Amino acid sequence: MGIAVGGVGKSEAVTAGGTVLEPFRGMKQVLLAFLLLSVSPVVTAQISRVSPADDHAGNFFGSAVDIDGDRLLVGSTGYDACGESSGAAFLYEQNSVGDWVLVATLLAGDCEPQEYFGRAVALEGDVAVVTSFVPTPFAARSNAVYVFERGVDGAWRQTSRLTDPVPGDDGPFAASAQVDGGRILVTSAGDTASGRFGGTASLFEKNRLGKWVPTDRLQTPHDARFGVFGTSADLDGDRAVVTSSTYGLNSPGSAHVFERREDDWVQTARIDGVDDYFIPLDLDGNRLILGETREGQDHTGRAVIYELQDAAWKRVADLKPDSPYPGGGFGSAVGLSGDIAAVVGFDEQLKLEFNIDRVVFVFHLQPDGVWKQTQIIDVGEVYFGAALALDDHRAAVGQASEDAAGNVYVVGLR
Repeated sequence: MGIAVGGVGKSEAVTAGGTVLEPFRGMKQVLLAFLLLSVSPVVTAQISRVSPADDHAGNFFGSAVDIDGDRLLVGSTGYDACGESSGAAFLYEQNSVGDWVLVATLLAGDCEPQEYFGRAVALEGDVAVVTSFVPTPFAARSNAVYVFERGVDGAWRQTSRLTDPVPGDDGPFAASAQVDGGRILVTSAGDTASGRFGGTASLFEKNRLGKWVPTDRLQTPHDARFGVFGTSADLDGDRAVVTSSTYGLNSPGSAHVFERREDDWVQTARIDGVDDYFIPLDLDGNRLILGETREGQDHTGRAVIYELQDAAWKRVADLKPDSPYPGGGFGSAVGLSGDIAAVVGFDEQLKLEFNIDRVVFVFHLQPDGVWKQTQIIDVGEVYFGAALALDDHRAAVGQASEDAAGNVYVVGLR
């Protein structure tokens, strides 16, 4: 593996052997510089750092990200817009010279402290979706999903506030949200502890008056053996995937595939044995990737790719890093775009304790049908990879923690 050291500007990168790095200090920098002398060739990839509008520690800027073409949406649940942790979402556009420019700060129309607006974000074209989520069914006021749309004047405005169509029956609303093809998918997270809340997923579409209204509910028989419904979800056209996690019960969960058939949504498959606390996923056409951080005796973790073949979802690849790291959380975030997959996990490239960082491993589907690790994105930060989103040949990666202001990196994938 080649390694390079150098400064990373706003739209500049230095890479070697498929690894993207920022400057390091002290002994680590010396070791990296020494190794640089003995590696070749150098492969260049584009990386841009998107810094937050405010720089206070614990803003959690980058805890949620989505990217669609030349637009980037970033959640910042710790942003104090109208009180502590009221939250915000920031919308950027890439200009002609490649810089990401802030074009809108999205705030809840009923902004209140401790609402954690920006917990999840989703972006498609001129529609941005942002959740306000407190993970308890007994919150003082209901969680919600806020829809922002870009007007003909170029301004982004809140057009809807979506709440649970059947409040209180299925668990806390807005655990996850996705937008695709003129639909919004929102889940309510279930509860394994009490067994009272089974979880659900709601679909919203615009009616003839241009108002977002609930149209369908996706549910599955509640069975704690396979986890509680609504942990996470994704939407792609007439197909949706909703996961069920067992959370802390130390047993695998499952993923449920739904498809729209004529006027109804029906469950067409259930994938069992998915071993992760939250079950990260990404759906891209006829392919699905699921993260499993608890997999393996040493919990190295893995990401599994499934593909729809002959009307059945078949397991086609188990992704693991070339150098597995025990307890490395591999699979804590996943992304899939065409023949490219990206997976977050910890890495120890130099076999030294102070070099343990969270990185993004990139895999490409080869002509022989094998998914091969081709790149490691590493900025030298433990909290890198807090969120991940792919669009075509680019990845948006969030870095968020209580200890510092967050960042987002947009990286070219080769």
